Amino acid sequence: MGHSGRILKTVSSVTLLLALLLLASCGRTTAKNTIIDAHQGKEALVMKFLPNMPPARVFSADPQSLQFAVQLHNNGAADLSAETLKLAIVGYDKKILTIEPDEQDLALPARSVENPQGTTKVATWTTTAINFPAKHDSISQSVTARACYRYQTIATQTICLDPKPEAQVKDKVCSPASTTLKNGQGGPVSVVKIDQALLPSVSRAQLKLTVQNLGKGEVINPDIALDKCVAGDLQVQDLGKVTVAARVNEQELSCTPITLYNKQGTSYCTLDGLPDTAFTTPVVITLSYGYTESISTTVEIVTSQEPDSPVGS
Repeated sequence: MGHSGRILKTVSSVTLLLALLLLASCGRTTAKNTIIDAHQGKEALVMKFLPNMPPARVFSADPQSLQFAVQLHNNGAADLSAETLKLAIVGYDKKILTIEPDEQDLALPARSVENPQGTTKVATWTTTAINFPAKHDSISQSVTARACYRYQTIATQTICLDPKPEAQVKDKVCSPASTTLKNGQGGPVSVVKIDQALLPSVSRAQLKLTVQNLGKGEVINPDIALDKCVAGDLQVQDLGKVTVAARVNEQELSCTPITLYNKQGTSYCTLDGLPDTAFTTPVVITLSYGYTESISTTVEIVTSQEPDSPVGS
């Protein structure tokens, strides 16, 4: 190979290396952006009935035609597993319809670098018997798909902590200010505001966290049995419960639990052992809660097929 050939080979190798480095850099940038996006949004589990499942109308002699299919999509930033998600078809008269199975357990990984769109699965149920009541030509049954699950929302925000916020000190690095968080953090329950409360102790700071349910469902106690939830056996004291944990660097804050009223609540998180001067630092807040939501539809059951009127019309 001549001198010019060796030069061309060297240039080609360098060009290939630069291209690979650029591709890797683009991949890291995309991954980084995906991580940020995963902890945005106000949704977790999104449900819908698939078309014609169930059909609008079925015949009592053909229970197998009454099939239910619910599409579930985890559009949030926390994984759902068979231990943290229960789904059931409820609301119908069990003396009339026999639907199997009673409950379903599904695993739905969250949005992430490897899974930026989240996970979608379909749960199905079959009607094994229709006990049609006498002296009726048709009846209607309301059917509800109810999901109960445990979820977490993680909010990260850089804030100013000042052990002496009322002191008139020159050249402070920062001053505490109210911080509003918009767009959610990858779950229906989110931190919407962070304030620093005034405390008499010079080495202690307290954060006031305002938390809201931004979703369409109901917040429930994360410790409640999910079977109890899907059965609709909830008491007033089971509703609106949120557990709060927070840390600054590696130091854990002491946070009060929340009971939401009108979809909003407040937690106070206390941090001891602060330095004498103000400083900026990221705070990581974890909200743990249970959540339940449902979708409903109506099915008409008739005794016999009418002329020129196919099933599901």
